[in-house]
Amino acid sequence: MRNFAAIPLSNFTEGIKVEGDRRLIGLRWWLAVSLSYLSILAFGREVIHVTLTNGDQLSGQLLTSFPMTLTVKHAMLGDLTLQRSQIASLDHPNQDPPKDQPKSSSPAKKPTAKKEVDASKVNRWKKRIDVAFRGERGQQQKHNLGLRFDLKQKEDGNRWYCSLRYLTEERDHRKTRENLQARLERDGQLDKNRLFYWWKAHLEEDRFRTWYRRFEGSSGLGYFLLRKAETPWKMDLQVLAGVGGTTTWGGEEETSSPELTPSIRWLWNFAEGQSLKARSDFFAVADNTADWRSRTEVNWEISVKGSEHLKFRLGLENEYASIPPPDRDSQTLRYTSGLIYDF
Repeated sequence: MRNFAAIPLSNFTEGIKVEGDRRLIGLRWWLAVSLSYLSILAFGREVIHVTLTNGDQLSGQLLTSFPMTLTVKHAMLGDLTLQRSQIASLDHPNQDPPKDQPKSSSPAKKPTAKKEVDASKVNRWKKRIDVAFRGERGQQQKHNLGLRFDLKQKEDGNRWYCSLRYLTEERDHRKTRENLQARLERDGQLDKNRLFYWWKAHLEEDRFRTWYRRFEGSSGLGYFLLRKAETPWKMDLQVLAGVGGTTTWGGEEETSSPELTPSIRWLWNFAEGQSLKARSDFFAVADNTADWRSRTEVNWEISVKGSEHLKFRLGLENEYASIPPPDRDSQTLRYTSGLIYDF
């Protein structure tokens, strides 16, 4: 049997010292890595400026960078994955500029203003849900509930607008109206000026009318009388003129007639978080100018304080027909109040 008492004590202490040094080195390495990781979390990811090949620019945090793509976190658009072929240049503002650069003999170029990227250009559709309580004053007073879903996209003066609307009404526990509407509109700017073309299509279904379905289609030209970007009043005013037609079918009344379709659109952002919107559409039968009708909407929208998505809405809607159907007045006025959610 080996006598451990004869082994010098220094052999044990040296082994303990070597093992302790290894642990100390491992602890220091772990602390260095941890501190590096914590510094990244504390100071955030690198912020870069990206210039696209079409001239647009955006800024954001660099998330990933690969040979073919890179991913940037934008404050409004979220995570964006960009192809390298779409990128003209990258700017790292946090990097120190190189020192002792030779001076160029050519005259310095004036800096050009940066054109911020529009959110709608990155395939972003503005969506809206509108729930409203409506009152109606015509032959008799009624109250009803409406639901609307809107989609809108605008890019360089070109606009798409799609709307679905459902309206139901009851009186004395009996349904007196059930209305469904679908609208599609398109505006296109001409030669970067105030002139634009437009077209629209509107389908309406109502089992409680003399007609069951009604389709309206028209197209023409429009002109900006005022633009909010060019006026101190932050106001848009457009006038439109066009031709189209209306067809009704599926009920007692089945008609089809060509029409003249002038319109007016107005928008005024008169205060922060508040806006007034108005729109009037006119439909005049081409071969009988005494037979015409109009549809007008005026809405006051107020942003809910502390929320980026919620708005409160007060509005008026008016429908007029010079030759009304037997079951309706020539003029019907509706007043609305509702809640809007934009996302």
